[in-house]
Amino acid sequence: MSTRGIESLQIPWLLETHGRSCTTIRHTLTPYAFKPERFLMLDGEGNLKLDPSAPIPEAAFGFGRRICPGRHMATSSLWISIACILATFNVTKALDEHGREIEPSYEFDSGFINSPLPFKCSIRPRSEQAGALIQAAAENLESSE
Repeated sequence: MSTRGIESLQIPWLLETHGRSCTTIRHTLTPYAFKPERFLMLDGEGNLKLDPSAPIPEAAFGFGRRICPGRHMATSSLWISIACILATFNVTKALDEHGREIEPSYEFDSGFINSPLPFKCSIRPRSEQAGALIQAAAENLESSE
């Protein structure tokens, strides 16, 4: 049985190959555990750097003719957004009524794309100047709508 010239048995094989290209034994011992350090290693001087055997993060954008043309803009926009948030806000663990830190759960929903379950955290401006900048940006956004 074929679909437009592609044997139906080849499609699952292709997906499996794509899945295996995104993982290695070292990185899949606990695939659903939140362990970002699994993608880091120490260099000769004791500094952390990205493990060259880590999965290819760009694999999510596809391959060949069907690769996402906006992949560079997407990763750059995400990096800039996160850098701006971390430059203007302190993001810390939430506190309970006794002032103790609430440890967030590292649980994810299951599906085609896994995402973390909701958790509590504290997001506050780093300074009065950062607060004023955030307020001005919010007002500018509201006036442009």
